[in-house]
Amino acid sequence: ARGAVFKFSRRAMEVRVLDTQECVKLDAAIAAFVRAALKHLTRRVLAGKIELPPHAVLVQDFRATVRDGSAARVAAPHFAAERDENGRAEARAVLRALLAEARKTARRDEAAYLELVGRVIETGSLSERIRTSLRRHEHASDEEFTEAARRVYIELMDCLEANEPWRGRGL
Repeated sequence: ARGAVFKFSRRAMEVRVLDTQECVKLDAAIAAFVRAALKHLTRRVLAGKIELPPHAVLVQDFRATVRDGSAARVAAPHFAAERDENGRAEARAVLRALLAEARKTARRDEAAYLELVGRVIETGSLSERIRTSLRRHEHASDEEFTEAARRVYIELMDCLEANEPWRGRGL
């Protein structure tokens, strides 16, 4: 189940797109980031400091990040980020800007979680890190590639059990 569901009985919004499949600690870090980022964005919208972008722009940005990950070029008109000649910014730069703002609204007990999110922003999502780890085996034999992938997924299982992020690419 993906999406956002309002839970009026708890005065909360449940976001169902954040299961990283890496470890619970990282899921909690992403949740803390999203909560703080939404708090920041909500304040700016209510204060009239930013205007919500058109739905079509958000859909284009979403599709670009699905396709290209944190290297995607996005419009993200509601964020200050270095832009190219087409007015697009790298998704990673937008995430950095959002993280800087989220740090201002996050609770003190979430600071360590936000540092973990910062490392994910810099090193890429789990799928990006897995791809990077396996890229050096792309021309290997099927057996060698399969063994390399098996090692990565064994490490991921160990990380899930230990509740620690995978260090496959600098995390």
